[in-house]
Amino acid sequence: MKIKIFFNSVFLLMLTSCSSFKEKIGITHYAPNEFETVQNEPLEIPPSLNIENPEEGPYKRKKSTAEKARGLLIPASKALPASSSDHKAEQILLEKIGSDKRNPNIRRSIDRDNHAEPTMQEKIQRTLVFWKKPEKGTIIDPRKEQEKLETESSVEDK
Repeated sequence: MKIKIFFNSVFLLMLTSCSSFKEKIGITHYAPNEFETVQNEPLEIPPSLNIENPEEGPYKRKKSTAEKARGLLIPASKALPASSSDHKAEQILLEKIGSDKRNPNIRRSIDRDNHAEPTMQEKIQRTLVFWKKPEKGTIIDPRKEQEKLETESSVEDK
């Protein structure tokens, strides 16, 4: 008798620990995937009520999935071209921000600035590949630096 009770309790313990069994009897609950849920179309307003259609007012309804798909299938050639006034406004904006005064050698100057001091990754690579410690920087003379900062600040004040 005790053996039957023991085996039955072990059997029930094994069944309840199984996740598929828990799903079958409804113990576990899964939230629906938000991308799989479908929103129902809004209710139609009877014409006898004389109420403004929400599609025409400030509260427009969202497009259904069928309408979104139809919008994606329309070829791009049928899309409206940008108006020439947008192009003129863009040109005026570019002129105001000085895009015509750009530096053609900007890539070289950025590369020169970036290669002036090796990055942490380059330091690690040099240490691992060449088994050398990274090069130490130059020693700065504090008096010369102080004089340099004072001359720069006096030039900025003028």
